[in-house]
Amino acid sequence: MKPNSQSFSHSLCVVAIGSIVWGLLPTHCLAQEHSVAASRILENPYDFSQPPDLPTVEPPRHDVLEAAITRGVSFLVQSQRESGAWGAATQTKGLNIYAPVPGAHDAFRCATTSLCIAALLEVAQDNPEAMQAVDRAETWLFEQLDDLRRATGDALYNVWGHAYAIQALVRMRG
Repeated sequence: MKPNSQSFSHSLCVVAIGSIVWGLLPTHCLAQEHSVAASRILENPYDFSQPPDLPTVEPPRHDVLEAAITRGVSFLVQSQRESGAWGAATQTKGLNIYAPVPGAHDAFRCATTSLCIAALLEVAQDNPEAMQAVDRAETWLFEQLDDLRRATGDALYNVWGHAYAIQALVRMRG
């Protein structure tokens, strides 16, 4: 299945890979327009009678987007864990998130792996290395899903793990 340019999921992957992984959207070029809009909002932050002034943004060129996707695919292939999963509880960037061990970490890893599978399937079906990464991730995912449970009664992260896994598995078979 070759994605077309109007595909929502393709657009989502472009934005995710381009802006999250590689910081494609340069906010510094919007600073002047942003400060004007921000000053109007700050005059009366509770005035919802008018929509905010949105800055004019020049869309990135197609070649820039394609290059970002290529770098993103390369990043995902290179950062895949030996097990076939993506993500680890050791890469929290100093954030303290309520995540009871081990169930929450397992759920995050299942969800992260599933999102990476979906991204690679969307934009890299013609890349053999990416498809090998998807195969390893699929094997890992099937080994993990039967044991994915709530860590505690108030931690619902397993729902994300299962939901994203179902979405990725459907994409693999679709």
